[in-house]
Amino acid sequence: MLFKKIEEELRTAAAKVCLDWKGAELFVRKCPIPRFGDYQCSSVMALAKRSGGNPRKIAADIAAQMSAVPSVCEKAEAAGPGFLNFRIRREALETCLNQRESAPCFVEKESLPQTVLVDFSSPNVAKPMHV
Repeated sequence: MLFKKIEEELRTAAAKVCLDWKGAELFVRKCPIPRFGDYQCSSVMALAKRSGGNPRKIAADIAAQMSAVPSVCEKAEAAGPGFLNFRIRREALETCLNQRESAPCFVEKESLPQTVLVDFSSPNVAKPMHV
């Protein structure tokens, strides 16, 4: 999974930049605004609060550490008050999609699958609803 690989690289970079990052949740999620990147991490602000540092500087230092190592990210950049934005390398995405049978790219398989029943009742909007 691509975002799991980014999280691993993020933890490695955070360990190099900030010694007191342990216990802070460093998580990556899909970026809500695609022009900023594919994935985003906003937990650097919590990390900065814990260590008493400047969140923008810590985010820039982590981005520099991540950019120094070839990875699944094309670019890691600091933005705003302490966000980290990531763009996925095209080659990493192609590799992931080519190996999708053995290792899913975007969605993990549920360990305890459940059956969910969804019923579409076809309501008539011209009449009151009834059961």
